[in-house]
Amino acid sequence: MQRIGKNCPSRRHRLLLMSMALATWLSGSAGATSLCVQVEKNGFFWRSIPAISGSKTRLNFHHSIYGSRVEEIFRLGADGFHLTKLRYAEHRLVEFYGYEDAVFENGMWVVQPRPAAIPSLSLRTSSDAALSLFLDQGKKSIQLAMPADSVLHLTIARCKDAHNG
Repeated sequence: MQRIGKNCPSRRHRLLLMSMALATWLSGSAGATSLCVQVEKNGFFWRSIPAISGSKTRLNFHHSIYGSRVEEIFRLGADGFHLTKLRYAEHRLVEFYGYEDAVFENGMWVVQPRPAAIPSLSLRTSSDAALSLFLDQGKKSIQLAMPADSVLHLTIARCKDAHNG
């Protein structure tokens, strides 16, 4: 005779199967969309780069006045670029940007800025100033070398998983 009630093995089995089906469905629907960095070049769509939420993005350039290296490090989120660290080759850049505290690490002056979410980045390059953007994608990094004399506008958007067309 089969027992019926809260502790019935068949009821627990059905609940377990339903929970597993729900988890599979939720993970499948969550995987249908991911983050992409949308890049406009000179006001027109240029490319979309798949990104991982929480991954690091580094923007490297030479300062337009002092000519020394600057690195801005962001963490990607659905709401934009989160500035997490600034690295300057010269201490005078720390002062130039109005920061009071910096630590010298591995040949660079490092500033921990206040947490800030930046919805989009607008970057302008000139013929004598090169910019590069590195997207850390887990096992591989993507480098986006920015063309000279251009304006790039970067935003974070949801994009469809390549597997779902």
